[in-house]
Amino acid sequence: MRPARDPSVHIAGHWKFSEAIAAINAKRNNKTEEDSREVSRIQFAGVYCNEEIGPYLPGPNIIRSLRNAANLAKKNRGGKDIDSARRG
Repeated sequence: MRPARDPSVHIAGHWKFSEAIAAINAKRNNKTEEDSREVSRIQFAGVYCNEEIGPYLPGPNIIRSLRNAANLAKKNRGGKDIDSARRG
């Protein structure tokens, strides 16, 4: 279940991410596990969420993830890693 958005951090269709995180982090010693999850959710929404298209992953991140997976698979089979094969 998604927590309700606090209207005090919503301005003109945009979240004031840093202020929302600062409000949670101001608790310092009284911060709960739920507070930590909320900070993570706000950070994710600020980087990988768009009001028009919704959640997304940038293309370079997908390409790098696929390349890392291929390198790991090749190394596990005793082959060269993809990046070094491309260079030489």
